[in-house]
Amino acid sequence: MRSLTRNVITLLCFGLGMPSLTVAQWSDLSPEGSPTILIQEYLAARSGEGLQGFTSAGSWLSPLVMSSDELNDVIQQYCVRCHNDVTLRGNLSLSEFDIAKAPQLAETAEKMIVKLRAGMMPLPGARRPSPDTLLTLVETLETLIDEAADEQRTPGTRPFQRLNRAEYARLIEDVLGLRIDPEEWLPADQISASFDNIADVQAMSPTLMDAYMTAASEVARQAVGQADAPVTAKTYTNPATVSQHEWEAVEGAPYGTRGGISVLHTFPADGEYIFSMGFISGWGERFHDIDISVEGERVALVHYGGDID
Repeated sequence: MRSLTRNVITLLCFGLGMPSLTVAQWSDLSPEGSPTILIQEYLAARSGEGLQGFTSAGSWLSPLVMSSDELNDVIQQYCVRCHNDVTLRGNLSLSEFDIAKAPQLAETAEKMIVKLRAGMMPLPGARRPSPDTLLTLVETLETLIDEAADEQRTPGTRPFQRLNRAEYARLIEDVLGLRIDPEEWLPADQISASFDNIADVQAMSPTLMDAYMTAASEVARQAVGQADAPVTAKTYTNPATVSQHEWEAVEGAPYGTRGGISVLHTFPADGEYIFSMGFISGWGERFHDIDISVEGERVALVHYGGDID
């Protein structure tokens, strides 16, 4: 009875452009049947696939120095037998393909590059040139197309783009530390495809330019302050639709509060400011603590409701 052994070998080639290989074979212990020979044959058969990695001899692939005529001969010998005007495999004919004219036939050349880089052409079992010849062919195609593209760059034109209201407000806050409401000076932005920052529709008109100049003047005045600012009054009210329920919180109000009002106000200069509040409530309203905060810091806490108004 012959002595048999089962040889299971796993070859992992990470980063070499080669998939993992598992060889399982029942063989005798003779050198001819050893898994090493199978692995070498596998590497030799796969060395051209992907056009990257080691050859069966253990060296890196490198392109050759070949003329356009020599590369055209490679295409005619190994590619045209399937990709010709008669068989038209893959709906592609390379009968008249000239590698020197690859930039003019960029679409066809790109298809060739994809297939060659993936190791899909020539087909398995078909005659194929050496791996370094295939590498030379694909790198020549890539170089010719890339160089032609660099010489014919047409980036086109770009229309003038202004800041929309949201961008203008963020810019002022980043540069000057001021939070402004751009709606006071700037009109609504044009909407295109649900976006308000598309340059094609954000045209600049003399009227809009005046609005930006007015905004810049007001922002500059707020940034440097106005020591001789006149006494003025500003009233803020809540719309009737704003809820004051206990389970509702107003955006911008301190954490843990409910209802109330939160506004953005610019104080023109350092000084003393008087806050007056008015409320509408039902009879017998229970006590409430009214928190008055500026920049998130409490400046006063007053009581309201019941017998105290």
